[in-house]
Amino acid sequence: MLDGPRPVGILPSPRSLSGHGWATVRVRDRMVPLALVPLLSVDEPAPEAILAMVEAHAASALVMDHGHLAGIVSSHDITEALKVGSQRRRTGDVGAAHPAGRG
Repeated sequence: MLDGPRPVGILPSPRSLSGHGWATVRVRDRMVPLALVPLLSVDEPAPEAILAMVEAHAASALVMDHGHLAGIVSSHDITEALKVGSQRRRTGDVGAAHPAGRG
């Protein structure tokens, strides 16, 4: 969730807006405040990102680039990336999706 250009929190899942009274629920009432959300740099190594999320008991983290929101990463995103990387290593297709050999 943004307040102007500044992130102030994240919504744990779309389901957190459902349920009784959903038509009047505001995102800010169900968001996880920024103080409880891991903030990662765009240059953060993946193992450190995972560790930060585990330590915070967070399913998602905000990715920042020089103080600006660059994106959101979830534990699901990381799991999928690990699966893809593992499959590529098994098939010898490492780097095929990234011309520079990253990935």
